[in-house]
Amino acid sequence: MQEEPHEGTFIPDIVDEQITQLKQSKKRSTANVRLLRDLGQAYGETQEENQAVERIHERLMTYTAKTLSPGEQMAQSSTAGNGHPQHRGIKQMKIHDEKGNKHPWPRRWAVLTAALIAMLVVGSLIAILQMTQNANQHEKSNIAQQDKQLPKVGAARKSVAPVTDSGMYLGLVNQVIKLDMQTHKALWRFTITSDPNDIPAFQQPHVYIAPVIANGYVYFTAQNGRLYALDAQSGKLRWERTFQQYIGHQYVVNGVLYMSTRWNDEHGAINDVYALDAANGTTKVKYKATGQIAGIFDGVMYLNNTHTLTAIRLTDSSQLWQTQIDANQALNANVYLHNDTLYASSMHTGEKSVNEPEDSYVYTLDRKSGKITWRSPVMDGFVFDIAVGDDGRVYCGAQNHYLYAFDPRLKMYQEVWKYHTIVGHVYPAPIVYNGIVYAGQSSAGATSGNNDNLVALDAKTGTQKWITPLNGYTGIGDNEPLVLHDGVIYIGVGIGIQGIAVTNGNEVVTLPTDALISKKGVGQNASLVEFAITIVS
Repeated sequence: MQEEPHEGTFIPDIVDEQITQLKQSKKRSTANVRLLRDLGQAYGETQEENQAVERIHERLMTYTAKTLSPGEQMAQSSTAGNGHPQHRGIKQMKIHDEKGNKHPWPRRWAVLTAALIAMLVVGSLIAILQMTQNANQHEKSNIAQQDKQLPKVGAARKSVAPVTDSGMYLGLVNQVIKLDMQTHKALWRFTITSDPNDIPAFQQPHVYIAPVIANGYVYFTAQNGRLYALDAQSGKLRWERTFQQYIGHQYVVNGVLYMSTRWNDEHGAINDVYALDAANGTTKVKYKATGQIAGIFDGVMYLNNTHTLTAIRLTDSSQLWQTQIDANQALNANVYLHNDTLYASSMHTGEKSVNEPEDSYVYTLDRKSGKITWRSPVMDGFVFDIAVGDDGRVYCGAQNHYLYAFDPRLKMYQEVWKYHTIVGHVYPAPIVYNGIVYAGQSSAGATSGNNDNLVALDAKTGTQKWITPLNGYTGIGDNEPLVLHDGVIYIGVGIGIQGIAVTNGNEVVTLPTDALISKKGVGQNASLVEFAITIVS
Protein backbone atom coordinates (compact mmCIF):
# COMPACT_ATOMS: atom_id res chain seq x y z
CA MET A 1 0.00 0.00 0.00
CA GLN A 2 1.23 3.44 -0.94
CA GLU A 3 2.30 5.85 1.75
CA GLU A 4 0.14 8.91 2.31
CA PRO A 5 1.27 11.98 0.48
CA HIS A 6 3.59 14.12 2.49
CA GLU A 7 6.19 16.85 2.12
CA GLY A 8 8.09 14.86 -0.51
CA THR A 9 7.37 14.41 -4.16
CA PHE A 10 3.94 14.39 -5.78
CA ILE A 11 3.90 12.28 -8.98
CA PRO A 12 1.02 12.94 -11.44
CA ASP A 13 1.38 9.48 -13.02
CA ILE A 14 -0.49 8.08 -9.99
CA VAL A 15 -2.40 11.27 -9.21
CA ASP A 16 -5.82 9.65 -8.93
CA GLU A 17 -4.62 7.07 -6.45
CA GLN A 18 -2.73 9.64 -4.35
CA ILE A 19 -5.66 12.07 -4.21
CA THR A 20 -7.96 9.24 -3.12
CA GLN A 21 -5.52 8.39 -0.35
CA LEU A 22 -5.29 12.03 0.61
CA LYS A 23 -9.06 12.33 0.93
CA GLN A 24 -9.27 9.17 3.03
CA SER A 25 -6.42 10.20 5.28
CA LYS A 26 -7.31 11.35 8.77
CA LYS A 27 -4.02 13.14 9.03
CA ARG A 28 -4.51 16.82 8.18
CA SER A 29 -0.93 18.02 8.16
CA THR A 30 0.13 21.43 6.97
CA ALA A 31 1.89 19.74 4.03
CA ASN A 32 -1.29 18.06 2.87
CA VAL A 33 -3.26 21.30 3.05
CA ARG A 34 -0.51 22.98 1.05
CA LEU A 35 -0.65 20.10 -1.43
CA LEU A 36 -4.37 20.59 -2.09
CA ARG A 37 -3.85 24.31 -2.59
CA ASP A 38 -0.90 23.75 -4.96
CA LEU A 39 -2.90 21.23 -6.98
CA GLY A 40 -5.73 23.68 -7.41
CA GLN A 41 -3.35 26.48 -8.37
CA ALA A 42 -1.46 24.21 -10.82
CA TYR A 43 -4.70 23.11 -12.43
CA GLY A 44 -5.85 26.72 -12.87
CA GLU A 45 -2.50 27.76 -14.36
CA THR A 46 -2.54 24.78 -16.73
CA GLN A 47 -5.98 25.76 -17.97
CA GLU A 48 -4.84 29.35 -18.60
CA GLU A 49 -1.69 28.15 -20.39
CA ASN A 50 -3.63 25.78 -22.62
CA GLN A 51 -6.02 28.57 -23.56
CA ALA A 52 -3.09 30.86 -24.45
CA VAL A 53 -1.47 28.18 -26.60
CA GLU A 54 -4.82 27.49 -28.23
CA ARG A 55 -5.12 31.16 -29.22
CA ILE A 56 -1.59 31.10 -30.68
CA HIS A 57 -2.40 27.90 -32.58
CA GLU A 58 -5.59 29.39 -34.06
CA ARG A 59 -3.67 32.48 -35.27
CA LEU A 60 -0.99 30.26 -36.87
CA MET A 61 -3.63 28.16 -38.61
CA THR A 62 -5.35 31.31 -39.93
CA TYR A 63 -2.01 32.55 -41.35
CA THR A 64 -1.28 29.13 -42.85
CA ALA A 65 -4.68 28.94 -44.55
CA LYS A 66 -4.08 32.32 -46.22
CA THR A 67 -0.52 31.64 -47.42
CA LEU A 68 -0.36 27.93 -48.26
CA SER A 69 -2.22 25.74 -50.74
CA PRO A 70 -4.24 22.77 -49.40
CA GLY A 71 -1.45 20.36 -50.39
CA GLU A 72 1.15 22.46 -48.59
CA GLN A 73 -1.08 22.69 -45.51
CA MET A 74 -1.18 18.88 -45.40
CA ALA A 75 2.61 18.77 -45.75
CA GLN A 76 2.95 21.35 -42.98
CA SER A 77 0.61 19.38 -40.70
CA SER A 78 2.53 16.16 -41.39
CA THR A 79 5.90 17.81 -40.71
CA ALA A 80 4.91 19.87 -37.73
CA GLY A 81 3.05 17.03 -36.00
CA ASN A 82 -0.55 16.52 -35.01
CA GLY A 83 -2.27 19.40 -33.29
CA HIS A 84 -0.73 22.42 -31.59
CA PRO A 85 2.10 22.36 -29.04
CA GLN A 86 0.54 21.37 -25.77
CA HIS A 87 1.59 21.26 -22.12
CA ARG A 88 2.51 17.61 -21.53
CA GLY A 89 1.91 17.55 -17.79
CA ILE A 90 4.06 17.92 -14.71
CA LYS A 91 6.56 15.10 -14.46
CA GLN A 92 7.44 15.86 -10.91
CA MET A 93 6.14 18.55 -8.53
CA LYS A 94 7.89 19.45 -5.31
CA ILE A 95 5.72 19.95 -2.20
CA HIS A 96 7.00 22.48 0.31
CA ASP A 97 6.16 23.19 3.91
CA GLU A 98 5.12 26.53 5.25
CA LYS A 99 8.74 27.66 5.34
CA GLY A 100 9.38 26.69 1.74
CA ASN A 101 9.93 29.16 -1.05
CA LYS A 102 7.36 30.05 -3.67
CA HIS A 103 6.56 27.48 -6.39
CA PRO A 104 9.86 27.12 -8.38
CA TRP A 105 8.39 26.41 -11.82
CA PRO A 106 8.26 29.51 -14.13
CA ARG A 107 5.35 27.90 -15.90
CA ARG A 108 4.04 30.92 -17.74
CA TRP A 109 7.47 31.82 -19.13
CA ALA A 110 8.07 28.22 -20.19
CA VAL A 111 4.79 28.07 -22.08
CA LEU A 112 5.37 31.43 -23.80
CA THR A 113 8.89 30.34 -24.77
CA ALA A 114 7.50 27.08 -26.19
CA ALA A 115 4.88 29.02 -28.12
CA LEU A 116 7.51 31.36 -29.61
CA ILE A 117 9.63 28.36 -30.63
CA ALA A 118 6.57 26.77 -32.23
CA MET A 119 5.91 29.97 -34.18
CA LEU A 120 9.53 30.02 -35.42
CA VAL A 121 9.33 26.35 -36.44
CA VAL A 122 6.04 26.78 -38.28
CA GLY A 123 7.24 30.02 -39.93
CA SER A 124 10.42 28.29 -41.08
CA LEU A 125 8.34 25.41 -42.42
CA ILE A 126 6.15 27.82 -44.37
CA ALA A 127 9.22 29.54 -45.84
CA ILE A 128 10.74 26.19 -46.84
CA LEU A 129 7.51 25.07 -48.50
CA GLN A 130 7.25 28.35 -50.40
CA MET A 131 10.89 28.07 -51.52
CA THR A 132 10.20 24.50 -52.66
CA GLN A 133 7.13 25.68 -54.56
CA ASN A 134 9.15 28.45 -56.24
CA ALA A 135 11.88 25.94 -57.13
CA ASN A 136 9.29 23.61 -58.65
CA GLN A 137 7.82 26.46 -60.68
CA HIS A 138 11.32 27.44 -61.86
CA GLU A 139 12.00 23.83 -62.83
CA LYS A 140 8.71 23.69 -64.75
CA SER A 141 9.68 26.90 -66.51
CA ASN A 142 13.03 25.37 -67.50
CA ILE A 143 11.29 22.23 -68.75
CA ALA A 144 8.85 24.34 -70.74
CA GLN A 145 11.77 26.29 -72.25
CA GLN A 146 13.55 23.05 -73.20
CA ASP A 147 10.31 21.69 -74.57
CA LYS A 148 10.19 24.54 -77.09
CA GLN A 149 13.02 22.74 -78.89
CA LEU A 150 10.66 19.91 -79.76
CA PRO A 151 8.16 20.02 -82.62
CA LYS A 152 4.60 20.76 -81.55
CA VAL A 153 1.13 20.49 -82.99
CA GLY A 154 0.72 22.49 -86.18
CA ALA A 155 4.42 23.03 -86.87
CA ALA A 156 7.10 20.66 -88.06
CA ARG A 157 9.92 22.22 -86.06
CA LYS A 158 10.44 24.85 -83.40
CA SER A 159 13.39 27.23 -83.44
CA VAL A 160 14.79 28.11 -80.03
CA ALA A 161 17.19 31.04 -79.83
CA PRO A 162 18.26 33.81 -77.47
CA VAL A 163 16.42 37.11 -77.77
CA THR A 164 19.45 38.57 -79.55
CA ASP A 165 18.89 36.10 -82.39
CA SER A 166 15.37 37.34 -83.12
CA GLY A 167 14.50 38.13 -86.72
CA MET A 168 13.15 36.66 -89.94
CA TYR A 169 15.37 34.04 -91.53
CA LEU A 170 14.73 33.33 -95.20
CA GLY A 171 15.85 30.53 -97.45
CA LEU A 172 15.58 32.14 -100.88
CA VAL A 173 17.06 30.57 -104.02
CA ASN A 174 20.74 29.93 -103.06
CA GLN A 175 20.84 32.41 -100.17
CA VAL A 176 19.99 32.55 -96.49
CA ILE A 177 19.05 36.05 -95.34
CA LYS A 178 18.33 37.48 -91.91
CA LEU A 179 15.90 40.41 -91.79
CA ASP A 180 15.11 42.82 -89.00
CA MET A 181 11.46 42.23 -88.05
CA GLN A 182 10.72 45.94 -87.64
CA THR A 183 12.43 47.46 -90.67
CA HIS A 184 12.63 44.31 -92.84
CA LYS A 185 16.16 45.34 -93.77
CA ALA A 186 18.76 42.64 -94.40
CA LEU A 187 21.09 42.21 -91.44
CA TRP A 188 23.29 39.69 -93.19
CA ARG A 189 23.29 37.36 -96.18
CA PHE A 190 25.00 34.02 -96.80
CA THR A 191 25.34 32.85 -100.41
CA ILE A 192 25.93 29.24 -101.43
CA THR A 193 28.00 28.70 -104.56
CA SER A 194 28.04 25.63 -106.79
CA ASP A 195 30.95 23.23 -106.57
CA PRO A 196 32.06 21.91 -109.97
CA ASN A 197 33.18 18.69 -108.28
CA ASP A 198 29.64 17.90 -107.14
CA ILE A 199 27.54 15.46 -109.11
CA PRO A 200 25.09 17.10 -111.57
CA ALA A 201 22.12 16.58 -109.26
CA PHE A 202 23.75 18.90 -106.71
CA GLN A 203 24.89 21.68 -109.05
CA GLN A 204 22.01 24.00 -108.08
CA PRO A 205 22.34 24.71 -104.32
CA HIS A 206 18.75 25.75 -103.74
CA VAL A 207 17.61 26.30 -100.11
CA TYR A 208 14.30 24.45 -99.90
CA ILE A 209 13.78 23.85 -96.14
CA ALA A 210 13.24 26.59 -93.55
CA PRO A 211 16.33 27.23 -91.39
CA VAL A 212 16.39 26.03 -87.78
CA ILE A 213 17.69 28.53 -85.21
CA ALA A 214 18.97 27.20 -81.90
CA ASN A 215 21.61 28.19 -79.35
CA GLY A 216 23.02 31.03 -81.43
CA TYR A 217 23.31 28.99 -84.63
CA VAL A 218 21.37 28.91 -87.90
CA TYR A 219 21.17 25.39 -89.35
CA PHE A 220 20.04 24.74 -92.92
CA THR A 221 20.61 22.54 -95.93
CA ALA A 222 20.68 23.20 -99.64
CA GLN A 223 20.10 21.04 -102.68
CA ASN A 224 23.80 20.32 -102.90
CA GLY A 225 23.95 17.60 -100.27
CA ARG A 226 25.51 19.84 -97.61
CA LEU A 227 24.52 20.91 -94.13
CA TYR A 228 25.54 24.36 -92.86
CA ALA A 229 25.75 26.08 -89.48
CA LEU A 230 26.00 29.88 -89.36
CA ASP A 231 26.45 32.32 -86.51
CA ALA A 232 22.99 33.78 -85.92
CA GLN A 233 24.39 37.22 -85.12
CA SER A 234 26.89 37.68 -87.92
CA GLY A 235 25.89 35.12 -90.56
CA LYS A 236 29.45 33.76 -90.66
CA LEU A 237 29.99 30.07 -91.42
CA ARG A 238 30.74 28.04 -88.28
CA TRP A 239 30.89 24.58 -89.81
CA GLU A 240 29.81 22.60 -92.87
CA ARG A 241 29.22 18.88 -93.54
CA THR A 242 29.07 17.22 -96.95
CA PHE A 243 26.78 14.20 -97.39
CA GLN A 244 26.10 14.31 -101.15
CA GLN A 245 22.59 13.10 -100.40
CA TYR A 246 19.21 14.74 -100.04
CA ILE A 247 19.02 16.08 -96.47
CA GLY A 248 15.68 16.24 -94.69
CA HIS A 249 14.42 18.45 -91.88
CA GLN A 250 16.72 19.14 -88.95
CA TYR A 251 15.79 19.01 -85.28
CA VAL A 252 17.86 20.40 -82.39
CA VAL A 253 17.29 18.89 -78.95
CA ASN A 254 19.59 19.48 -75.95
CA GLY A 255 22.61 20.46 -78.03
CA VAL A 256 22.23 17.59 -80.50
CA LEU A 257 21.20 18.06 -84.13
CA TYR A 258 19.17 15.18 -85.58
CA MET A 259 18.95 14.80 -89.35
CA SER A 260 18.30 12.20 -92.01
CA THR A 261 19.55 11.73 -95.56
CA ARG A 262 18.12 9.97 -98.60
CA TRP A 263 19.58 8.71 -101.85
CA ASN A 264 18.28 6.43 -104.58
CA ASP A 265 20.48 3.92 -106.36
CA GLU A 266 19.81 0.86 -108.51
CA HIS A 267 18.73 -1.05 -105.39
CA GLY A 268 16.21 1.55 -104.24
CA ALA A 269 16.15 4.26 -101.60
CA ILE A 270 18.91 4.59 -99.02
CA ASN A 271 17.99 6.39 -95.78
CA ASP A 272 20.44 7.22 -93.01
CA VAL A 273 19.77 8.90 -89.67
CA TYR A 274 22.39 10.88 -87.74
CA ALA A 275 22.84 12.64 -84.42
CA LEU A 276 25.44 15.41 -84.73
CA ASP A 277 27.10 17.65 -82.19
CA ALA A 278 25.26 20.91 -82.87
CA ALA A 279 28.34 22.96 -81.97
CA ASN A 280 30.76 21.46 -84.51
CA GLY A 281 28.85 19.03 -86.73
CA THR A 282 30.75 15.90 -85.75
CA THR A 283 28.84 12.62 -85.74
CA LYS A 284 27.72 11.40 -82.32
CA VAL A 285 25.50 8.54 -83.50
CA LYS A 286 24.63 6.93 -86.81
CA TYR A 287 21.48 4.96 -86.20
CA LYS A 288 20.90 1.44 -87.44
CA ALA A 289 17.26 2.29 -88.04
CA THR A 290 16.57 3.99 -91.34
CA GLY A 291 13.99 6.46 -92.63
CA GLN A 292 13.29 10.17 -92.73
CA ILE A 293 12.76 11.95 -89.41
CA ALA A 294 9.09 12.86 -89.24
CA GLY A 295 9.11 14.33 -85.73
CA ILE A 296 10.79 14.23 -82.30
CA PHE A 297 8.65 14.40 -79.17
CA ASP A 298 9.61 13.86 -75.52
CA GLY A 299 12.81 11.95 -76.24
CA VAL A 300 11.35 9.75 -78.99
CA MET A 301 12.21 10.07 -82.68
CA TYR A 302 9.69 8.94 -85.30
CA LEU A 303 11.08 7.68 -88.61
CA ASN A 304 9.10 7.59 -91.84
CA ASN A 305 10.20 4.75 -94.10
CA THR A 306 7.52 5.17 -96.79
CA HIS A 307 5.14 2.42 -95.64
CA THR A 308 6.19 2.18 -91.99
CA LEU A 309 6.47 4.51 -89.01
CA THR A 310 9.10 3.57 -86.41
CA ALA A 311 9.56 4.96 -82.89
CA ILE A 312 13.18 5.17 -81.63
CA ARG A 313 14.20 6.17 -78.11
CA LEU A 314 16.93 8.81 -78.33
CA THR A 315 18.80 7.84 -75.16
CA ASP A 316 19.70 4.28 -76.16
CA SER A 317 18.63 4.07 -79.86
CA SER A 318 16.25 1.23 -79.03
CA GLN A 319 13.18 0.61 -81.19
CA LEU A 320 9.94 1.02 -79.26
CA TRP A 321 7.57 -0.05 -82.03
CA GLN A 322 7.03 -0.12 -85.78
CA THR A 323 3.69 0.24 -87.56
CA GLN A 324 2.92 -0.45 -91.21
CA ILE A 325 0.21 1.31 -93.20
CA ASP A 326 -1.39 0.20 -96.45
CA ALA A 327 1.11 -1.10 -99.00
CA ASN A 328 -0.15 1.31 -101.69
CA GLN A 329 0.17 4.35 -99.38
CA ALA A 330 3.27 6.44 -98.64
CA LEU A 331 3.52 8.43 -95.42
CA ASN A 332 3.93 12.18 -95.75
CA ALA A 333 6.88 14.05 -94.29
CA ASN A 334 5.56 15.09 -90.86
CA VAL A 335 3.83 13.53 -87.87
CA TYR A 336 2.26 15.57 -85.06
CA LEU A 337 1.53 14.93 -81.40
CA HIS A 338 -1.57 15.97 -79.47
CA ASN A 339 -1.93 14.64 -75.92
CA ASP A 340 -0.91 10.97 -76.30
CA THR A 341 -2.03 10.67 -79.91
CA LEU A 342 0.15 10.81 -83.02
CA TYR A 343 -1.28 12.18 -86.26
CA ALA A 344 0.02 11.20 -89.70
CA SER A 345 -1.14 11.39 -93.30
CA SER A 346 -0.43 9.47 -96.47
CA MET A 347 -0.95 9.58 -100.22
CA HIS A 348 -1.29 6.99 -102.97
CA THR A 349 1.89 5.56 -104.39
CA GLY A 350 2.76 3.11 -107.13
CA GLU A 351 0.88 2.11 -110.24
CA LYS A 352 -2.85 2.77 -110.57
CA SER A 353 -5.47 2.54 -113.25
CA VAL A 354 -6.91 5.56 -115.04
CA ASN A 355 -10.16 5.45 -113.06
CA GLU A 356 -8.49 4.64 -109.74
CA PRO A 357 -8.56 7.66 -107.36
CA GLU A 358 -5.40 9.28 -106.07
CA ASP A 359 -6.49 8.34 -102.58
CA SER A 360 -5.10 9.83 -99.39
CA TYR A 361 -5.76 9.21 -95.68
CA VAL A 362 -5.22 10.70 -92.24
CA TYR A 363 -4.34 8.40 -89.31
CA THR A 364 -4.15 8.55 -85.54
CA LEU A 365 -1.85 6.25 -83.61
CA ASP A 366 -1.32 5.47 -79.94
CA ARG A 367 2.07 6.98 -79.13
CA LYS A 368 3.03 4.17 -76.71
CA SER A 369 2.14 1.14 -78.82
CA GLY A 370 2.01 2.55 -82.35
CA LYS A 371 -1.39 0.98 -82.90
CA ILE A 372 -3.55 2.74 -85.51
CA THR A 373 -6.62 3.96 -83.62
CA TRP A 374 -8.46 5.76 -86.45
CA ARG A 375 -8.30 6.28 -90.20
CA SER A 376 -10.15 8.91 -92.16
CA PRO A 377 -12.37 8.16 -95.12
CA VAL A 378 -10.59 8.21 -98.44
CA MET A 379 -9.89 11.58 -100.00
CA ASP A 380 -9.69 11.64 -103.79
CA GLY A 381 -6.52 13.64 -104.32
CA PHE A 382 -3.05 13.91 -102.86
CA VAL A 383 -2.74 15.26 -99.31
CA PHE A 384 0.69 16.74 -98.60
CA ASP A 385 0.42 17.75 -94.93
CA ILE A 386 -2.05 18.32 -92.11
CA ALA A 387 -2.68 20.65 -89.17
CA VAL A 388 -3.99 19.59 -85.75
CA GLY A 389 -6.06 21.95 -83.61
CA ASP A 390 -5.92 22.28 -79.85
CA ASP A 391 -9.15 20.27 -79.66
CA GLY A 392 -7.72 17.32 -81.61
CA ARG A 393 -9.45 18.07 -84.91
CA VAL A 394 -7.47 17.55 -88.11
CA TYR A 395 -7.47 19.90 -91.10
CA CYS A 396 -5.96 19.19 -94.51
CA GLY A 397 -6.27 20.14 -98.14
CA ALA A 398 -6.30 17.72 -101.05
CA GLN A 399 -5.70 18.03 -104.77
CA ASN A 400 -9.41 17.58 -105.41
CA HIS A 401 -10.07 21.26 -104.57
CA TYR A 402 -11.37 20.56 -101.06
CA LEU A 403 -10.24 21.46 -97.57
CA TYR A 404 -11.34 18.86 -94.99
CA ALA A 405 -11.98 18.87 -91.25
CA PHE A 406 -12.01 15.55 -89.33
CA ASP A 407 -12.56 14.77 -85.65
CA PRO A 408 -10.92 11.41 -84.74
CA ARG A 409 -12.27 11.62 -81.18
CA LEU A 410 -15.79 10.99 -82.48
CA LYS A 411 -14.66 7.84 -84.31
CA MET A 412 -16.50 9.21 -87.32
CA TYR A 413 -15.51 7.91 -90.74
CA GLN A 414 -16.69 11.02 -92.51
CA GLU A 415 -15.58 14.63 -92.47
CA VAL A 416 -17.02 17.14 -90.00
CA TRP A 417 -17.09 19.61 -92.90
CA LYS A 418 -15.36 20.26 -96.20
CA TYR A 419 -14.78 23.50 -98.03
CA HIS A 420 -14.60 23.74 -101.81
CA THR A 421 -11.73 25.96 -102.90
CA ILE A 422 -12.27 28.36 -105.78
CA VAL A 423 -9.52 26.88 -107.95
CA GLY A 424 -6.37 24.81 -107.63
CA HIS A 425 -5.00 22.95 -104.64
CA VAL A 426 -4.19 23.47 -100.98
CA TYR A 427 -0.50 22.63 -100.77
CA PRO A 428 1.12 23.40 -97.42
CA ALA A 429 -0.44 22.58 -94.09
CA PRO A 430 -3.08 25.05 -92.95
CA ILE A 431 -2.72 27.07 -89.76
CA VAL A 432 -5.22 26.74 -86.91
CA TYR A 433 -5.28 29.79 -84.65
CA ASN A 434 -7.95 31.07 -82.23
CA GLY A 435 -10.71 28.97 -83.77
CA ILE A 436 -9.88 29.95 -87.38
CA VAL A 437 -8.31 27.80 -90.10
CA TYR A 438 -6.05 29.63 -92.58
CA ALA A 439 -5.17 27.91 -95.85
CA GLY A 440 -3.32 28.88 -99.00
CA GLN A 441 -4.92 28.00 -102.34
CA SER A 442 -2.68 27.60 -105.35
CA SER A 443 -4.03 27.75 -108.89
CA ALA A 444 -1.46 25.16 -109.95
CA GLY A 445 -3.31 22.39 -111.73
CA ALA A 446 -6.40 24.49 -112.30
CA THR A 447 -8.06 24.16 -115.69
CA SER A 448 -8.42 27.91 -116.03
CA GLY A 449 -7.64 31.16 -114.25
CA ASN A 450 -4.75 32.17 -112.08
CA ASN A 451 -6.48 32.97 -108.82
CA ASP A 452 -4.30 32.26 -105.80
CA ASN A 453 -5.81 33.05 -102.40
CA LEU A 454 -5.41 32.89 -98.66
CA VAL A 455 -8.70 31.90 -97.07
CA ALA A 456 -9.90 32.03 -93.43
CA LEU A 457 -12.56 29.55 -92.29
CA ASP A 458 -14.41 29.00 -89.03
CA ALA A 459 -12.78 25.88 -87.53
CA LYS A 460 -16.07 24.51 -86.19
CA THR A 461 -18.29 24.98 -89.22
CA GLY A 462 -16.03 25.62 -92.22
CA THR A 463 -17.81 28.92 -92.91
CA GLN A 464 -15.65 31.37 -94.83
CA LYS A 465 -14.57 34.43 -92.83
CA TRP A 466 -12.58 36.20 -95.53
CA ILE A 467 -10.54 35.51 -98.64
CA THR A 468 -7.55 37.52 -99.89
CA PRO A 469 -5.93 37.33 -103.34
CA LEU A 470 -2.24 36.44 -103.48
CA ASN A 471 0.27 37.69 -106.02
CA GLY A 472 1.21 34.37 -107.56
CA TYR A 473 1.21 31.80 -104.75
CA THR A 474 4.12 29.37 -105.11
CA GLY A 475 3.93 27.31 -101.94
CA ILE A 476 6.61 27.68 -99.29
CA GLY A 477 9.81 25.69 -99.59
CA ASP A 478 9.70 21.93 -99.26
CA ASN A 479 6.02 21.95 -98.34
CA GLU A 480 6.79 24.23 -95.40
CA PRO A 481 3.77 25.38 -93.36
CA LEU A 482 2.52 28.94 -93.42
CA VAL A 483 4.29 31.14 -90.88
CA LEU A 484 2.27 33.05 -88.27
CA HIS A 485 3.89 35.81 -86.22
CA ASP A 486 2.25 38.57 -84.16
CA GLY A 487 -1.10 38.24 -85.91
CA VAL A 488 0.37 38.24 -89.42
CA ILE A 489 0.64 35.26 -91.77
CA TYR A 490 3.72 35.36 -93.97
CA ILE A 491 3.55 33.54 -97.27
CA GLY A 492 5.85 33.25 -100.28
CA VAL A 493 4.34 34.45 -103.54
CA GLY A 494 5.56 35.12 -107.05
CA ILE A 495 6.64 38.70 -106.33
CA GLY A 496 8.18 38.07 -102.91
CA ILE A 497 6.62 37.75 -99.46
CA GLN A 498 3.15 38.90 -98.47
CA GLY A 499 2.05 39.46 -94.90
CA ILE A 500 -1.69 39.09 -94.27
CA ALA A 501 -3.43 40.20 -91.06
CA VAL A 502 -5.36 37.32 -89.49
CA THR A 503 -8.15 39.58 -88.24
CA ASN A 504 -9.44 40.83 -91.59
CA GLY A 505 -7.27 39.48 -94.40
CA ASN A 506 -5.70 42.84 -95.22
CA GLU A 507 -2.22 42.88 -96.69
CA VAL A 508 0.06 44.60 -94.18
CA VAL A 509 3.53 43.55 -95.38
CA THR A 510 4.99 43.36 -98.89
CA LEU A 511 8.61 42.33 -99.40
CA PRO A 512 9.55 42.20 -103.11
CA THR A 513 12.00 39.50 -104.16
CA ASP A 514 14.25 42.06 -105.84
CA ALA A 515 14.67 43.88 -102.54
CA LEU A 516 15.52 40.67 -100.68
CA ILE A 517 17.87 38.76 -102.92
CA SER A 518 21.35 39.55 -104.10
CA LYS A 519 21.18 39.19 -107.88
CA LYS A 520 24.95 39.02 -108.08
CA GLY A 521 25.09 35.67 -106.32
CA VAL A 522 22.02 34.07 -107.88
CA GLY A 523 23.62 32.83 -111.09
CA GLN A 524 21.62 30.11 -112.82
CA ASN A 525 19.30 29.66 -109.84
CA ALA A 526 17.21 32.76 -110.60
CA SER A 527 14.25 30.75 -111.88
CA LEU A 528 13.98 28.72 -108.65
CA VAL A 529 12.04 31.22 -106.54
CA GLU A 530 10.51 29.62 -103.46
CA PHE A 531 10.58 30.80 -99.88
CA ALA A 532 11.48 28.88 -96.74
CA ILE A 533 10.70 31.13 -93.76
CA THR A 534 11.56 30.94 -90.06
CA ILE A 535 10.70 33.74 -87.61
CA VAL A 536 12.23 33.96 -84.14
CA SER A 537 10.72 36.36 -81.62
